[in-house]
Amino acid sequence: MRWFIFVFMFIALSACAQSRKISRQSYSDLVIAEDTLWSGSILIDGQVEVLHNAKLTIAPGTDIAFSYRDENRDGLGDGTLIVKGELVAVGSKQQPIRFRSAKENPQPGDWLEIAVDFSKEVHLRYCEIRDSAYTLHAHFTNGLVEDCHIHHNIDGCRIGQATMVLQHNLVEHNTGKGINFRNSRVKVLNNLIRNNTAGIFLFENDQPFEISANNILDNQYQLRLGDFYVADVDLHGNWWGTADEVAIRKGIYDRQVDPEIGVVTIDPSPTPVNNAGPR
Repeated sequence: MRWFIFVFMFIALSACAQSRKISRQSYSDLVIAEDTLWSGSILIDGQVEVLHNAKLTIAPGTDIAFSYRDENRDGLGDGTLIVKGELVAVGSKQQPIRFRSAKENPQPGDWLEIAVDFSKEVHLRYCEIRDSAYTLHAHFTNGLVEDCHIHHNIDGCRIGQATMVLQHNLVEHNTGKGINFRNSRVKVLNNLIRNNTAGIFLFENDQPFEISANNILDNQYQLRLGDFYVADVDLHGNWWGTADEVAIRKGIYDRQVDPEIGVVTIDPSPTPVNNAGPR
């Protein structure tokens, strides 16, 4: 009899623990004012804002879904994670962190972005980010994005007046721009950038940057200069899907297309770059 009671209690406790494990935390227009850890399953309906003196840490394996809400009727979801403090979302190869739409049939633009302004630290590693409008939208911020899978968004990022390292990411199937920055100190290294409308978009820039050792291929434009980008660009050591420089030039949008913008000079890698993309 005692053995039966013990087994019954063990099963009941296990069921409760499993229930707690799979339960979803839901936040609507939340303000985070102190250091906070997220884990498990998170639903964001509206906005979550991390204030200046707070740090949001997201545990490996956390699933963050954004409800679709379009109150201003611009066709884009309003769901946003706003970070004015610090954001550390470091997953693992076995337990990535996911940012995604909560819709059953997700589309690019179902939620807006991770908006980061004046943040002391942003570190995203082994994150899957999909279904957003602008993915990571960062200004006046120091950040590191590595080993992430960024796909099926509108833009894979929007970076302005920031210092950012983007390395060993897979950026693919974004309907707009894969990597997009302006007036920023950016290092774009060892990424696999493919099947986007524009693989890399340089809006305008007055800061030093480095784009090297990437595999950039099968985009409508592998690299595109913006309409106001009048400086010349010199790129070395990237693989563009072919060793044929004439074919490579066809995927570059610069002065050969628009006489008012700069010239892109390429010194391509003769073969695909080893270890480009997530490690």
